[in-house]
Amino acid sequence: MTSQDLAKAVEFSEAEQKKAENKFFQKEISWSEKVVILVDDGVATGATCECAIRYFRKQKVSRVVLAVPVIAPDTFQSLRDKFDDIITLKMPTDFQAVGQYYKEFEQVRDEEVKRYLEMCNIQRVTQDKD
Repeated sequence: MTSQDLAKAVEFSEAEQKKAENKFFQKEISWSEKVVILVDDGVATGATCECAIRYFRKQKVSRVVLAVPVIAPDTFQSLRDKFDDIITLKMPTDFQAVGQYYKEFEQVRDEEVKRYLEMCNIQRVTQDKD
């Protein structure tokens, strides 16, 4: 992946983030000086992680930790200097695809994501009142 390709991917990722924020009614988030834990179901090529880390570094976060259950060894090597920490359960030498490490690997529907986000907001409000 060239730096020009990566720049285009970051730009596309930022546009997609804006769409998602609007879709899920998220307000602007100030990332400055925050610790970000980036969680994914697994990492094959690392392209999405590359976009995410560039975005968060641009936002001046204090730390970015990547937490994934499985990651390809060569991808781990290419990402390890870009993240402050990478936490993974498996780094199999025979890695071919993220889906091979799941019994079920279906897409999560938008409605389910919205439901989880609403549950988090309710819990946060409850915790704040105590």
